[in-house]
Amino acid sequence: MQDQEILDLIDSGGQFKEDLAFNHLFKHVFPKIKRLIRSKGGTSDDAADVFQDALMVLFVKIRQKKFTLNGSISAFLMVVSRNLWFKLIQKKADFVMTSSIPEEYVGDEVNIKYSIGKLQALLNRLDSQCKMVIEDFYFVQMTMGELMEKYELGSEEAAKNKKYRCLKKLISLARVNGFQLTDFKDD
Repeated sequence: MQDQEILDLIDSGGQFKEDLAFNHLFKHVFPKIKRLIRSKGGTSDDAADVFQDALMVLFVKIRQKKFTLNGSISAFLMVVSRNLWFKLIQKKADFVMTSSIPEEYVGDEVNIKYSIGKLQALLNRLDSQCKMVIEDFYFVQMTMGELMEKYELGSEEAAKNKKYRCLKKLISLARVNGFQLTDFKDD
C-alpha cells in the first residue's frame, strides 16, 4: 500500500478504511518502532504505547488537514515515536532525579545532563538536515537503508557519505567551539 493510499484511507472517515490503514502501518512500521524503543531500553509494551500515540498524532494531523507528506509515513512515525520516547524518558529521569537518587550521586546526574546539553547545543548549530541525519543514525539507530529511503538518496553508499559529511561538520563545530572529547564523557 502506497503512502498516499494510507492518507486517503485515514482521511475518508470510515472506520473500516481507517482500520485497514492502521493495520497496514502496524504490520510494516511497528517492527521498526519496536526495535528503536527496545534499543533505547524500552520494552515491547513501551513500543506499542509509543506507536499508538504516534498513530494518534498522524491521525489528528491528517484529520485537521495539517499533514503534508514530505517523506514517507514510515519516517514520520519513526521521528514522532523517537520524540515521544525521549520525552517519556525525560519525564521518568526527572521523576527519578527528584525522588529516588541518593544525594551522593546527584552531582554525576547533573554532569551527564550538562554534557548532553552541550552536545544538543552543537547539534542545533548544524543545518537541519545534518542534525536530523546525525540524530537518526546515532540516536534512532536507523540503518543506512533507512537513511537512504528517508532522505531520498540514491544508494546506501550515498547515505554513508552523507552521514560521514555531517559527522565531520559536527566534529569541526566542536573543535571550533573549544570542546574536548572529555566534555562528553560521563566519568
